[in-house]
Amino acid sequence: MICFAAYLSGFVISENCVYAGFFGLVYNGTVKNLTISNAQISLSTNNVLYAGGLVGRFLALGNKKTAAIENCHVQDVTLFAESKAYSVYTGSLAGYLHASQGASLRVNGCSADAEITGKSSGYSHSASSDTRFNLTIGGFAGYVGSRDADSTLVIANSYSLSRVNGISTVTRSKSDNLKAGGLLGYFGSAVGASIQLSG
Repeated sequence: MICFAAYLSGFVISENCVYAGFFGLVYNGTVKNLTISNAQISLSTNNVLYAGGLVGRFLALGNKKTAAIENCHVQDVTLFAESKAYSVYTGSLAGYLHASQGASLRVNGCSADAEITGKSSGYSHSASSDTRFNLTIGGFAGYVGSRDADSTLVIANSYSLSRVNGISTVTRSKSDNLKAGGLLGYFGSAVGASIQLSG
């Protein structure tokens, strides 16, 4: 568990990495009572990229495991995330939220207010045949998904005032995807899993 009662301001991330945010990757954790303000994240990489003001990638995995983000806020943050060869998952609060294998993830009482740009700039032969140029970007979170029986993901009492810009210069094919939303870029669940947006 990661618990804060903190206001954090002014950090900068510009290194080449896969997971980027105040937390890069969180696995079966809980983050509470944290405000991120006046931060700058700017990344251009040849790798798959998960980027968010609070967390790049947040996973809840395992039977009856629980994870949560509660009362966390991102404000006055500028985020630019680009991959020249692979996929980008980016959101003002979180780039990627996922629950599977019977776990539950709850996001409650959170907000985001940021300038966010996601860019897929590879060319049609710059990635191997088993990869895609996915650009998934949202004003609150980029990818939000659950899979496997009894897995649950809930977002409640949360909102975004972010400005979202999704850019792709890739020569598209039917296996490539561009998803952009003012709140969420992608929101979905597999058979047997549960996902909910409320409040």
